[in-house]
Amino acid sequence: MAISVTTPTAGATLAAPTTSTANVSIGGYWWKTGGNLLAADAIFEPGKTYRLEINIRPTTGQTLSTTATATVNGNAATIMDQTASYLNCYYEFTIPAAVVPVSSVEISVTAPTAGATPAAPTTSTANVSIIGYQWKISGGSNLDSSTAFEAGKTYRLEMTINPTTGQTLSNTATATVNGNAATIMDQGCLLYTSDAADD
Repeated sequence: MAISVTTPTAGATLAAPTTSTANVSIGGYWWKTGGNLLAADAIFEPGKTYRLEINIRPTTGQTLSTTATATVNGNAATIMDQTASYLNCYYEFTIPAAVVPVSSVEISVTAPTAGATPAAPTTSTANVSIIGYQWKISGGSNLDSSTAFEAGKTYRLEMTINPTTGQTLSNTATATVNGNAATIMDQGCLLYTSDAADD
């Protein structure tokens, strides 16, 4: 038996399930969370799991197989009990926790020293990743990974930082490199630069 219901989202109200299966009808349904029955005017909240319990009955003159199965939005429902005259099942929906935009990013990188080659930056900040970086001679050309730093020159490290899947970055996010404020070039993809003088 195929059951459909509007998937719960934070801030939405409880929805009634329907079925497209012939010769059956929904005899009743109950939304619950934490074992507690929800009021009809309840609002779904982020970070919670909700259980939809459904009673399915055959129409007049019909019967149900005692091994009948049910799906909710195409996913297998759990059968609680069943007879030829009814089937009780449930399906659980989990609403993701509210996403708090990342407001600051901490980046670490081995500081340039004469004779050393460029190192890859890393971040200890949760929910973000460095998807690209480029070392440059400040105001000049790119450095490849095998080019050694030279004494007396200033080097620039540019980085692109993106949130991980399902996360966001604040439009006013800041970043530090080795504890020092980085210069924001643009935000959206969030590109940071850090100038480092080589001793």
